[in-house]
Amino acid sequence: MRFMLPGCLVVLLLGSLAAAPVADIAGKWTADTFMSASGDSTPVPTTFTFAVNGDTLSGNVSSSAGTFDIQDGKIDGNSLTFTIQVTGGAPFKMFYDGRLTDKGHDFIVKVEGRDRSDHFVATRSSR
Repeated sequence: MRFMLPGCLVVLLLGSLAAAPVADIAGKWTADTFMSASGDSTPVPTTFTFAVNGDTLSGNVSSSAGTFDIQDGKIDGNSLTFTIQVTGGAPFKMFYDGRLTDKGHDFIVKVEGRDRSDHFVATRSSR
């Protein structure tokens, strides 16, 4: 019985370390993205505001095109996925797939109906 306590502490510690990155996702993050509606490669300053509730991600994405609510947001360890519905003109969806790394949120974003994708890293906003 004496040896069970240290084993339980190790399991609890590892479990808390695995859960720690989820708390780090919440807040404001910024990036220069390259997925403009016109498809050109001009950098678009973008702000991501994330809220976390368990394994659910919510919030919004804001750029010069407007502010769009996060839909279908999911968190799995260091991974997060979500979509936004871009309105105005011909509406379309953007699909985000990201990983929290030591440099920030490393994302791939795809636009519905288009073959190209964009890779960018969002960093925690100091604003």
